[in-house]
Amino acid sequence: PDLDNIPLNNINKKTHQINNRIQEVYLLGPSDKLLIKLYKEIDQDFSGEYIILNDGTINMPFVESVYIKGLTIKQAKEKIEKRLSSELIRPEIYIKLVKSRASKISMLGELQNPGLYIINTSKTVQNSVGTFISKDFGFPTLIEAIKEAGGVSNGSNLREIKLTRKISEDPLITKEYNINLIDLLIKGDQTQNPYLFDGDI
Repeated sequence: PDLDNIPLNNINKKTHQINNRIQEVYLLGPSDKLLIKLYKEIDQDFSGEYIILNDGTINMPFVESVYIKGLTIKQAKEKIEKRLSSELIRPEIYIKLVKSRASKISMLGELQNPGLYIINTSKTVQNSVGTFISKDFGFPTLIEAIKEAGGVSNGSNLREIKLTRKISEDPLITKEYNINLIDLLIKGDQTQNPYLFDGDI
């Protein structure tokens, strides 16, 4: 997909629109939790939450094991529907990413503490009745990742930050984005503070 035209963190858009855009570009992997529903369901045991296993597969009724590592939500939907078509007539499913895996992000260059960071956005919070619950805050942003790395150094060029992202299961297939943090700081341009995904550099 053409990611250049997708503002991954535009606070002027509705939350569900942002989530929809993320699910168009996010590559699935082990430990991701998915909500999968079968429309016109004939088996009540089909719909539910599924966790992608370490081998990149999910186990489901009718189709058993399906390998979806490295696919987008849309691609996974098409693959599962194709497998289901051998058992059902015109199957149609709904898939939603309900919990993402921890993001392993490489932070390189002019930072106080460059290196590999594993950022887990799930936190334990206390609700209004005093009960502690685990809440998923979604994907980390570029600013949050820079903070994890101790902030930028004095020699950093905030106008030329490069984000390298995998766009396929093949680690050699990537796409680069140029980010200008000055536009975020001066103009409030939130598109310059993108969400970061597992494997981003």
